[in-house]
Parts: sequence; C-alpha cells; structure tokens
Amino acid sequence: MRHDRAVRHAAFGADCGFELGAEGKAGGFTRDGVPVPPQSVFTGYRYPDEPWTILPFATSEHLAGLDGPGWRPLPAARYGRSVGWGTDRWMAQALVFSLSRPMPRGLRPGVLPEGADVQALAPVLYSILDYDNAHTDDPVELVFAITQPGAAWEQATVPAGPGVAGENNAAAWTTTTGFGFAVVPPPAGAAWTFEPRRLGGGGDAAGFVFRVPAGGRAVVKLVLGAHTCSTPTGAASVRAEGGAPCYTRAFPTLETVLGAGLESFDSSLAAARALDDALRGLPDDPVRKDALARAGWSFASAVRVRADAVGAVIVETTPTIGETSEEAADRARVGAFLVPGLD
Repeated sequence: MRHDRAVRHAAFGADCGFELGAEGKAGGFTRDGVPVPPQSVFTGYRYPDEPWTILPFATSEHLAGLDGPGWRPLPAARYGRSVGWGTDRWMAQALVFSLSRPMPRGLRPGVLPEGADVQALAPVLYSILDYDNAHTDDPVELVFAITQPGAAWEQATVPAGPGVAGENNAAAWTTTTGFGFAVVPPPAGAAWTFEPRRLGGGGDAAGFVFRVPAGGRAVVKLVLGAHTCSTPTGAASVRAEGGAPCYTRAFPTLETVLGAGLESFDSSLAAARALDDALRGLPDDPVRKDALARAGWSFASAVRVRADAVGAVIVETTPTIGETSEEAADRARVGAFLVPGLD
C-alpha cells in the first residue's frame, strides 16, 4: 500500500482509536472517528550529535519549537510499511514501530464474552518500538511522544498488573480529556532505560525517551488507551437509546483501561499476530491483500459494542464515511471472518 495513507487504528467496539500514517499530517487519538484535536506523533531515533530521525507523523506547526538537537521527518522512500489484519508496522533502518489490536472471540449480538475476551473490548491499542543496536559502537536514543493541543499532558502511574513481572506500577502520560499512554516496565536484566520527558513545541508534546547502549537492543511495549470515547452529542445519542459503551463495565477509569492493556499485552499481541498470519495465508495478491487489510481495520472502527440499562449487550455496525460500495462489501466479508457470527 502507499506508505503515507492514514489508517484509523480502532479499539474494537469503543468509538475511539488512533489515526496514523498520513505523511506530514496530524492524527492521533480519535473520538467518534475524529481526531480530538489533531495530534502529531513523534517516534524515531538519534545517535550522539545527530538530530532526531522520525517517522513523518508530525505537522510543521507541531515540530516548531521542539526541544532537542533538531527533528528530521523521513520521506516515504526512506521507510517501509506493512499492514495486516492485526498489526500496522513501519520499518526504518534498525527501527520497527507497530500498532496492534486483537479481535474478541465469541462476541454475538446480545452476549457479552467472558474471561480473556472481555480484555479485547478494552479501548486500547498495543504498540512496539523495536530497535536493534547490535552492530554499532554508539548508544542510540529512541522517542515516543504525542502533542495534545489545548489539554496538557500529566505524568501518572498505573497498575501494571500481575502479568507484568517485576513492577507494581507503570509510567504513563494522561489528560483530563480521557486519553493516555503507558510504557510496560523493562524486564529484569534489560540493558535499555527510559525517562518521561516534555518536548515542548507547537503542541505541548510529551512522552518517553529510551536509551539503548551500543550492541544492545530495546523492544519497548507501549499501551495507548482512551476512556471518554464519545463526544457529548454521541454520548447523548447513546443515552437516549438506553446504552453505554460496553467497556465501562469492566474498565471504569482511564487508569484501569491502561492497566488492563499492560496486563494483557503479550496475549493480545499474540492474537493480533495470528490475524496477520491468517491474512498472509491467503493467495499472494499484494493489491488484494492491501484492500483486505484496510477492510479489517475499517470493520473494527465501524463496530459499536454497548451495554443497555438491563445489562444486555448491543452490537451494531455504522457506515464508514467516504466508503465505496466495494469497500463496504470487503468490510462485511472480512468482519464475518474475523468475528464469526457477528452480522
């Protein structure tokens, strides 16, 4: 696919997600399918005495005034991209950055899945920032940061959960508007370290900087989450129909959303990779696979899972703005495969 095409990376069923991919344009967290407000995302690397080399997910306005030794967005010819049913992945030299989400199993209209499947309804996305510095003699720094115009980022800690060994809490950035991201603590013996950092700039960017020694490798796990997934208009519409976002039953706060993502990271990533494997197993037609991959993300973005006043679960899909009839047909076919029995 074209490297610079934006994809709405939806948290399944929750009216929110994370838009990314358009070169030189903002995206970021979305509510009711719209970035609120448009945010730039800074992810990349730098060696000593060099500027930051970043994937091109930032506007010139948000780049203006950033702290540091300079910021150099990569042109499309300098990075690769691969989109699957569970993972969207960008590659630039030794850097691999990805966004993933699983699909719930056993979801049916009127039935709330139990156990691990409930985790798949948490409004989170799973990200990996992977850098292999094994073949250089210099340390390298990595960055992941997001602007948040009009709503300042605040440092926070969230429960890492029993599934995250060695740590009780994880570092995070959150806002009062209901968005946030957290880093899974480094495993015992990891060579890389990190620190929260404000970067300033035109959009009040904040995030994490990671340090990887010469000869080392960092596989950084990040959870991106949202809690207020509907605009006031959308929320009023849901209330009028007697429903509420289904995830609020199990995840009443942004901190519990992020904590659930931290705890379920490895199992959710494995489920997302199984979806990627399923797409790779189809006949080798790159153009058709690209269309089917985009249909999978479109399907996740279109599904709404809500709980009504008496505890039943409402599952529905909404039209995708600007979708062609062929794209709508692909979305329906792919959705029927990804979540069998969901009409």
